[in-house]
Amino acid sequence: MEIQRQAQLMYTSCGWFFTELSGLETVQILKYAARAIELAEDLTTDELETTFVADLRKARSNIKDYQNGEWIYNNFVLKSRFTLEDIIGHYAVKVLMRRGARKGTQQRLFAYDLHVLEEDHFTAGNITIDLGVVKAVSRLTLQEEEVCYVLLNRSMGEKLRCFIRKNNGDWTYADARDALQAGINAGVDSLFTEVKRIWKTEAYDLNTLLIDQRQEIVDVLISEQKKNLLPDYFKIYEKNQKLLRTIAKLQVDAPEELAQPTRIALKYKILAAIHAAAAQESNAEYEKAVELVHLAQKLGITIDLTEVASELEKLLQDILFRLKKKFEPEVCAQLLELNSVQRRMQLELNSALLQDTLYEILKTRIVPAIEKINRGGPDVQALYKAVNQVLQVAYHFNFNIKIYKDRLKPFEGEFSRDPEYWP
Repeated sequence: MEIQRQAQLMYTSCGWFFTELSGLETVQILKYAARAIELAEDLTTDELETTFVADLRKARSNIKDYQNGEWIYNNFVLKSRFTLEDIIGHYAVKVLMRRGARKGTQQRLFAYDLHVLEEDHFTAGNITIDLGVVKAVSRLTLQEEEVCYVLLNRSMGEKLRCFIRKNNGDWTYADARDALQAGINAGVDSLFTEVKRIWKTEAYDLNTLLIDQRQEIVDVLISEQKKNLLPDYFKIYEKNQKLLRTIAKLQVDAPEELAQPTRIALKYKILAAIHAAAAQESNAEYEKAVELVHLAQKLGITIDLTEVASELEKLLQDILFRLKKKFEPEVCAQLLELNSVQRRMQLELNSALLQDTLYEILKTRIVPAIEKINRGGPDVQALYKAVNQVLQVAYHFNFNIKIYKDRLKPFEGEFSRDPEYWP
């Protein structure tokens, strides 16, 4: 069925009506064809790809350097192929460096579920070594395959190598692991050469990652170094606060030698205050974060608040999910406070997901709450306050709240006539 699906994708119309074989549309449908062939060749002795490439050879490119369909297939299609070994290499480099493998756990990567069957960790001098066995299960074809990996990391990723080998029954992970351990204990001069001898495969490195994943790995590699540098940035900022205020009063720009450390120090102080506020549910810490943003503005220091906005967005979403699950008045107060913090910091959030969750809360929680308020009874004042807090937030996220306010008018009329609540 997956072969048939890829073959049907091959006939996507835009790949057939342009005049150049090397166009992205035609290259894409050739990728679908290559995948169908790859799957089919496991089920037949026919050399499907050889025949296919021979046909492509007859199609000439309008661009001299690209020659014909065979050249385009070999250079643009096959070189982009992402094999199971590539996926395990990607997993080892990306996932292991971020969180580490744990025996018995499962990771989802692309179209595969990866089950960790074995995992070990060694050190040899300044080299860290992670190795293990992963069972890869395709969610499309349900095919299963066991793949062994060994990841060697030295010099902040500069000497990172990952070796991959399928477990076809001609060797065992335990033997390879023991041989590697013995090589380490014997003080093997070239560990990379030794691993290559045991694993009998070529190495993957950071360049094997998909391009959009490389920045994430760079962030992992430098995260510890950033932590080591932060105290220095804080010292420069603390030592020069008075000078920075003087420069700001004179309405001139601070030199970059002062501005950059201050920019970094203030950003991480803001993040620390937000994390502390979330952990302690402390409005005082939120106020500290807001004051730091305002301080940066007074000093004429522009801070990239993208990471701060992302953190607040996650906190807002967590609170909204809590309210969606169970409507609690005290949580409504937290929501309003966090929304106020976001607005005073003038942070731009990705509102789509927040709006979707707010819409669900308005339908499933606010409407029933308003009906309960209008029926009267104990604690309706607290419920009325909570509903209004959510409506204030909804208003700031561009909802028309008039229909909900109108439904509250019967209660508000009774409320206004009760002398107990008069000023």
